Parts: sequence; C-alpha cells; structure tokens
Amino acid sequence: MKTLIMSIFTGCLLALVGCDKPANNQSKEKQTSANMEAKRLPPGKPEEYFPTDIGHRFDYKIELMESEETPAMNHEQVRWSKSRTETRGRYMLLGKKDRNDLHLILKVKSKSSKQGILEHPEGYELDIERDDIGVFYDSDKVFFAISKGDRYEVMLVTERSPNSPGSMRSGSGWGSYDAEPGCALRFFFFGERPMMSIGLSKENDSLTFVGPTEHKNRPALKFIREVTAREMEVGDKKGGLLDHGFEEEVIFVRGVGMVQLIQTVENTVTMKWTLVE
Repeated sequence: MKTLIMSIFTGCLLALVGCDKPANNQSKEKQTSANMEAKRLPPGKPEEYFPTDIGHRFDYKIELMESEETPAMNHEQVRWSKSRTETRGRYMLLGKKDRNDLHLILKVKSKSSKQGILEHPEGYELDIERDDIGVFYDSDKVFFAISKGDRYEVMLVTERSPNSPGSMRSGSGWGSYDAEPGCALRFFFFGERPMMSIGLSKENDSLTFVGPTEHKNRPALKFIREVTAREMEVGDKKGGLLDHGFEEEVIFVRGVGMVQLIQTVENTVTMKWTLVE
C-alpha cells in the first residue's frame, strides 16, 4: 500500500485555469536540441498520437529502480468542494507481486460526457484492469478529458471517494453520507510548439512539450512532466524523502499513444514504463 504524506490546504476552490509558461530548468544542450527539432512540424495531427478507440488497451510493463534515498514517487492535488489536498507518496508493490512482472493495464471503457468535475466536449472513462504498484489505488473512476479549441489538450482526471485518505468532508453534518467526491486533475498531453509548458494555476505540476522525435523509427512526440520540490517550512532545511521534486520523460508514438515513461528523482532513474506491443 502506498505510504502517503498529506499537506492540507484549506480555502476556496482554485479556478481550473491552464497556464502557458516557458519551460524552466532546461540546460543549454536541451534548448539547442529543442530549437533544432522545432524546425520541423510533427507529421499528422495531435490526436493521431493519442488513440481513444473504445476497447483500446494499454499494457505497460513497469520497472522499479528505486532506492531508499530516491523512491519512485507520485504526486496529486485533489480538489474537494471547499478545499484541496496535496499528496506526495511513493509507489510500492500491492500484495505479493513478482517485482519482475509488474504491470499497469488500462482500457478505454466508454465515452463520458462528464469527467469528474469537468465536462469537456470529448471524454472517456477508463477501466483499470491491473495496477500492481497502486497508480490509481485510491481512485473510484479515471477519465481522459479532451478539448479541441485553439489546441488539442488532454487532462487525466481521477475521482476520489470522500472516504479516501486526505479527504476534506464538507457535508451537512452527516459525515461521508452526503459528502461530495474529490477530483485530481493534471495535463497529460497537448499539441503546441516545442518547449511550451502548461499547468493548472498556482500548482507545482507542469508538462512541457519538448518537441518531435523518433521512437523505434516511428514519428513520436516527447514531453517532460516536472513536479517541483515541496516548499520547505521555516527552519526545515532538508525536508523528507518525499519532499523532493521529480521529472518524467514521456514518449507518444503516432498511431500508438504513450509508449514510454521514465521517472528521475535527484538525477537518478527510479521507474520506467514500457508499452507491451
């Protein structure tokens, strides 16, 4: 079971506003490479890199290369009706799993006009067929919410029960009986010019489109998800293991979808997902 550390922020619900910003923490080598990639437009349309056919399955083989000093990490900010919670934890094996045979298997279940607290023009509910490290352990429902305005954007939406860890019940005195579910949101994929970053307003979880690339001789798109380190309290100079930031390099292949995710914590590879094709 995941070990969770909760930082609870009370106050009004923040507006769900996507913010464009220049990519940060990029080395000169990365910037030079990105500038070269930007000279060529990726073939096809953004949606061709994100298949959503009903029944489509994504089977990821997962490798954990973590250590006690650099754990494989997860991060979410869950919105409740009148507050939000930030959750930082580490991925761990659920039950008696073979460490050499870990998988996350997702299937596009059906179209959905509502995706948690969102109502994007295009939405899909996912089935979690297998989840050996608890990526969606506390989630009641999982959705992709897609918008096709000025650019193609996909948000990953997970719905949480009022009884889940860190929930902020705000019913009318009947405990969880009339409490509303929570919802975690983050950008998962989008179409833009290289080195553009987007993220929800006032959150520390951003996604950068690095640019077009190739994966096994196929056209692909490369993204970097960056979760910044937790802001230290006054007098806390070091912080805990789960207070570190992390990055995830993600590759999407045309006609296939996400084929690879590599997480690094403190410049150390902690986890790798590979699509079983």
